[in-house]
Amino acid sequence: MVKYHCLISYSKRKLSRSTINYKNAQEKAYDGQTINGVLIRDEEGKTKKSVCDVWERHMVTKDCVFRDGKIFGKIYSTTTVEKLESGGEQFKILWDASNQRKVPLDDNPANTISGLIRVFFPSYQTEYFDKYGMPLVEKARKRQQGERDKYANDPSALLQEILQFPWNERELFRSAGDSCQYDLSILRAREMVVNDPDFNAVRRGDFYWEGGIFGGKALWKDNYENGKWVVAHIFDDPKTQSNKVLRKQGLNGPIFEPLNEDAFCGGFDPTKTASDPKKRRSMAAGTVFMKDNFWIPELSNTWIALFVDQPLDPEAAYLEFLIGLFYYGCPFLPEDNLGIPIKIKEMGCGDFVMNRPRNTFTTNNLSQDTPGMPSNATTNDMMVKRKQTHIVKHGHKMIIPKIISDSIEFDPQQRTKYDVEVASQLSLIASERPMPAPKIEAHVTSLFQMYDHSGSRSSILNNKN
Repeated sequence: MVKYHCLISYSKRKLSRSTINYKNAQEKAYDGQTINGVLIRDEEGKTKKSVCDVWERHMVTKDCVFRDGKIFGKIYSTTTVEKLESGGEQFKILWDASNQRKVPLDDNPANTISGLIRVFFPSYQTEYFDKYGMPLVEKARKRQQGERDKYANDPSALLQEILQFPWNERELFRSAGDSCQYDLSILRAREMVVNDPDFNAVRRGDFYWEGGIFGGKALWKDNYENGKWVVAHIFDDPKTQSNKVLRKQGLNGPIFEPLNEDAFCGGFDPTKTASDPKKRRSMAAGTVFMKDNFWIPELSNTWIALFVDQPLDPEAAYLEFLIGLFYYGCPFLPEDNLGIPIKIKEMGCGDFVMNRPRNTFTTNNLSQDTPGMPSNATTNDMMVKRKQTHIVKHGHKMIIPKIISDSIEFDPQQRTKYDVEVASQLSLIASERPMPAPKIEAHVTSLFQMYDHSGSRSSILNNKN
């Protein structure tokens, strides 16, 4: 009995170093402490900024488990995600900064901006299990799909169901759409299509110059992890269908002119610096719009390519976007409030920059016939109204996920937050610019039969073009 008692006492002393504590949810609750163990931050995707800024709190607690080049503990941030307006927006900042896919392959996967890595489990893998602990995917997916179908005509209830049971990472962050300016039912229906796990109608990658030569041939390569472009249309025969650009020799070098404006046009919203130091510098975003196309009706009159980047040099985004424009052979309409880089003209691409379409003029003279589209209350309202009409007519064809989500979330009072939305409005306006009728050359002799009447009987002449 004595020996047994001593053993129990020894075990208690050995385990007594394990402790559990908790603190309030404020950013600096653990400031200055070292955590030799695990820090669990639960339900950060439901934490409103008015309660706590989860990104600021992470930057504090990160130093609690890692300091002086040594790892003392681990951080687990587990959560489902609420609507963006109800806490999801703050957690999205942390999620975006934890993308291990953007870390070079030869580096530590945890060397992300946040020091965390993403782990996502689809809801249909966490509901039903067999006796061996394996998820019953089909059973769970069938039940959850039934719930989604039940709320097909109730966008608000459907949104709540998807947020509670997301199937993929794209479904994690959703807006309630309270500020949506367009037909929300159409956009929600398209959102369901493009967020389906089996959806594979778009590709992520990059356009690049063949041989690294600017103004040469623009080519496409898939880059599903870090590509700056998302496209829904790549030419079946790039050798004959892409790069429809006229190359001429000017006094100061080559001059390039896009020849495919009758099929495509682009819109570009450049990067901007926020006046509030706590806010991020905006992204540069560009879109490519496919005009009416009899041969590709499913993509006709909708956006087929999206470019997003945030380079330190704003001019670099223009030049990167130009590669895609060379591929599609089309001009683009940029927002011109910050000016259009002179470098575009210096590199011979001035013809790629569209002038403001005349059907957007607010005066009867040509003083507004200038490159780019200004951003002001009048033009912004005009572009929203044009897109409202377009969504009703063609919204059921929208296929780029980020363009759809930005259309849902767009708040005109915070326009600078929605770079992709602005770019989509610009390319839509660009698509309405009237095109001159194509020149048609026809030889009369190829249309009418020619006769020789010099003899007693007329004879047919051989046509010579």
